[in-house]
Amino acid sequence: MKNLIDMLMAAAATDRQLTLITGKGEEEQLSYRQLYQDARCLLSRLQQAGLQPGNELILQFQSDIYFIKIFWACVIGGIIPVPVTFGVGETVVMKIANIWRSLSHPYLATDFPDYASRMEQVVASHPVKERILVLKPTDISGPTAAPVSVLPEQIAFLQFSSGSTGVPKGVMNTHEGILQNLVDMARCFGLRKEDRFMGWMPLTHDMGMLFFHMLPLYLHASHYLIPPILFLTYPALWVESMARHRVTVSGSPNFGYKYVSETELPAVLSPDALQSVRILLNSAEPISIEVCQRFQAALAPAGLPPHVIRPAYGLAEATLGVAAQASQGPIQMHRLLRDHLNIGDNVVYATDDDTQSVSFVDLGACATATAVCIMNTEGAVLPDNTIGLIKIKGVAVTGGYYNLPESRRQITQDDGWLNTGDLGFMQDGRLTITGRHKEMIIIQGQNFYPNDLDMVAAELEWTKDRAAVACGIHNNVLHTDEVFFFVAYEGKMQPFIALMNSLRRHVSTRTGVKVSRVIPVKQIPKTTSGKVQRFKLREDYLAGLHQEALTKLAEALSDLEPAGEGVPVTAIEQTLAKVCAKALQLEGTLNIKDNFFDLGCTSLTIKTIRGMLEMDCNIVLDETVFYRYPNVKALGRYIREGQAGAADDKKMDRKAILEEARQRMKIKRQ
Repeated sequence: MKNLIDMLMAAAATDRQLTLITGKGEEEQLSYRQLYQDARCLLSRLQQAGLQPGNELILQFQSDIYFIKIFWACVIGGIIPVPVTFGVGETVVMKIANIWRSLSHPYLATDFPDYASRMEQVVASHPVKERILVLKPTDISGPTAAPVSVLPEQIAFLQFSSGSTGVPKGVMNTHEGILQNLVDMARCFGLRKEDRFMGWMPLTHDMGMLFFHMLPLYLHASHYLIPPILFLTYPALWVESMARHRVTVSGSPNFGYKYVSETELPAVLSPDALQSVRILLNSAEPISIEVCQRFQAALAPAGLPPHVIRPAYGLAEATLGVAAQASQGPIQMHRLLRDHLNIGDNVVYATDDDTQSVSFVDLGACATATAVCIMNTEGAVLPDNTIGLIKIKGVAVTGGYYNLPESRRQITQDDGWLNTGDLGFMQDGRLTITGRHKEMIIIQGQNFYPNDLDMVAAELEWTKDRAAVACGIHNNVLHTDEVFFFVAYEGKMQPFIALMNSLRRHVSTRTGVKVSRVIPVKQIPKTTSGKVQRFKLREDYLAGLHQEALTKLAEALSDLEPAGEGVPVTAIEQTLAKVCAKALQLEGTLNIKDNFFDLGCTSLTIKTIRGMLEMDCNIVLDETVFYRYPNVKALGRYIREGQAGAADDKKMDRKAILEEARQRMKIKRQ
């Protein structure tokens, strides 16, 4: 097997299939044989449109099945697919525009008819319209094209970083690098063709694409996929589906385990419902042993075997995996003194009751052909139990970023070792991550850079007079990083609230990142050379030194509690306010005139709100509606206005309101 084309053709010769779970009891099957046939049909369509081997094709698809088919059409045709999470909001379109400009000969394929007009608004200097292909189900018919010949070292697909600003960074995933990682993952976990895989991670994420889609193809194993929006809306569906299909291999980033453990699980699960599960991967973000333990305990009554959660470490630059706990057993943990975690420090173990300690999960041994080394900032190799930079090397490690030749020199120093930016230590061949050297922020498996967010904030006019600095702070309750902004400000809090809201809205719109807190500080700490000391801002916050300012801000915000026209009155407003407040993780009552994006709404939040409305109220709203009607009052009016002469909805019950809404929107009927 020399490349992914050989892998797909071998899978197509089996009777195995992919199943897309589209709802409770709703599924769509696609055999590997049909996948290969449909990919050949779509390749013919792409070639007719003028695409040639080496051209790049950005993928923007609402349908996961169509996404998979067009992805493989690119692969077998030597066209470079560029998967990007679908969206029509400004955040996604701006990100795609930046990616478009970084490519050599870009095209875009979509199943959304109006995408060309959205792109033309932001990519004026490039020929866009004639290179955007709007594909329909009827395109999967007619003539087929033969696979082309590709070399193992050629690029199979590009994985771009999460940021929507600055220079996009496309990780180059080669055929040989992917195959090497798939072989390593299968060997590490003892995977086989009899396994049944299930994943809900986006196929635009390396964990979703490689571990939960390509790996079962390589093994000739069946696999099941749940769209992320469906999981976020109804997390219990993941558990129910694992039970129904007797899944043996699944997984999630840490936040997914927390999400499920806090969900009311169906009582109908039998005591042996999950006894087939043998591996649950936990990767893509920092791991909490407490979350893992709560998840195990919550599902133990349904027969989930003990110790099936396997911590792992990977990154896009390594194709996928680097280290993992290969065998079933308790998750190992290191409790260390927090003041001995700098580069070059020897780790110092602490007792369980030491208030100056912090715990880290042991990620297991190096699970792949990718070599791992711990070094100091000068490139010297450090011994076991010494904190240092984690560096990697191997055939699966990217040689640089796409169309950025200087990046190879920047990221691969010290005789070809790639600096991951993570800090950690080795102990008897096992890896533990303790932090990040360059302050990267990880939210739900996505990476964001504080400097990137600083530049976005600097676009606001008022930041010319006062600095606004981003900082990632780990929330030990939610077990995820959060984005904080510290703003140099002295004065009354009422004017500051306006600045805070404008910052939240601007950052959310430009990057898709929710800003959890905006904190006024007297000054931004800097080094003698003028560099911002983010660690000082973080330490001061954790030490409670900003509590006085936060108290004053909370008092000012309490004076703005919704009153009069800000209070939800109608039934539909009350429903929308409740759903939106839950999705936005707000405390108290939502003012129906508050702009969603001032409150930290992101594209992911919109997907969550849409899903909650669909599941709970049978209302399906297009994503663009939230940008046209960005508060509860406007959105409620949009829903109401479908039926001329309708009675005042203050007097209408929920059934009547939904019946009226059917005149305006497509309603999914049970």
